[in-house]
Amino acid sequence: MRTTNVNRMLESLGLTLETLPTLAAARKVWADFRLANGFAASDGKTGLLAPPKANAKISKNEVRTWGLTLVPSDLSKKWNVCTWATQQCRKACVMWTAGRGIMSNVRKGRLVRTAFLAQYPAEFLAILTDEVRRREAKGVPFGLRLNVASDLRWENIAPWLFEGSNVRAYDYTKAPVRTTPANYKITYSHSERWSDSDILARIAAGQNVAMVFDVPKHELPATHLGVRVIDGDLSDYRYGDNEGVIVGLAAKGAAKGTGASGTFVTIGRKAA
Repeated sequence: MRTTNVNRMLESLGLTLETLPTLAAARKVWADFRLANGFAASDGKTGLLAPPKANAKISKNEVRTWGLTLVPSDLSKKWNVCTWATQQCRKACVMWTAGRGIMSNVRKGRLVRTAFLAQYPAEFLAILTDEVRRREAKGVPFGLRLNVASDLRWENIAPWLFEGSNVRAYDYTKAPVRTTPANYKITYSHSERWSDSDILARIAAGQNVAMVFDVPKHELPATHLGVRVIDGDLSDYRYGDNEGVIVGLAAKGAAKGTGASGTFVTIGRKAA
């Protein structure tokens, strides 16, 4: 299956604020695109960012957070929004195998957003920029997670999204290196390709590592490899995490019961 690498495509475009269409023009394209893809006619003001209560975990955040959810990895069959995904993380992706991700109407909405980004990137960014700036204009700190189910380097694609003083952006990534603004916090995601030494090297560098443990929710080990494990299921808000910790996540969906040495899911023992 041949798919378009969306991250590579977007970075190569080199879009800037000055090259984006007007908001009115972008909304017209978005409205027409939704109508052509089976959604009811609208004025184009349907948002790209989901509000805080749309995601059960994000709704737990201590700071109200808006998120962008696309079809993960290459599961759209046409576009790949997770350049660095591994075979095991694609197979077990919680955004496709658990929760709302298994509902046909939810999948349809994510697919249309993904297609719109891939086919009309300038219009997509014009709308996204407006949504972020309207949040910023309220004068209250807000969370922003642009990769709820993707792994795009937004700091390269649209760096102006992080210019506001109220933006508290965060994401998980499998990219080997990310250089992001101070208000865009990155947690590196462990995969079956990592060794214990890779984990410890990240921790020693003051970075955080997300790991999926084959344990019931909230029954994570207190430490792993001698490193403190925090419960990443209590809240989605990674912006406020201490540095140099493992963000533990209980296996969900297709990942349950798959823990073994050398796999995406780590065997874990219940915390004492």
